[in-house]
Amino acid sequence: SGRLVLHKAASELLDDPNIERLFLGGAHVAAAALVVLLQEGLVLGVVAPHDELFEKTISNVQEVAARGGQIIIVTNAESGSAGCPVHAHIQMPDAHPFTSPLIYAVPVQLMAYHTAVFMGTDVDQPRNLAKSVTVE
Repeated sequence: SGRLVLHKAASELLDDPNIERLFLGGAHVAAAALVVLLQEGLVLGVVAPHDELFEKTISNVQEVAARGGQIIIVTNAESGSAGCPVHAHIQMPDAHPFTSPLIYAVPVQLMAYHTAVFMGTDVDQPRNLAKSVTVE
């Protein structure tokens, strides 16, 4: 199943002491800016549905791979469609463009969860929760 593959891939990458990790804290980074941040061993999770932007996304993925990055790709395209070596390929089902964001959110949330657990974050007590939730 996709969850098992994701957990295995994330565990292998996070346990490797030779891999540099770059956590952007949820910041939105343009593809051009990401190239500046690239370091060998960077782990990059890529959500790439096979749509009109697929080829452009794959071009950026190939740039990361060429610079020594480790790629985890979540896509409904066939394995090998990235045109470069990937550490993990998580196969997604074909879906209507309206529902695909909901379907793709599942592996992304699982990646975030396993990364947070690995980093020692208490996933049951997110920081700054009190600032956004008021209990009366």
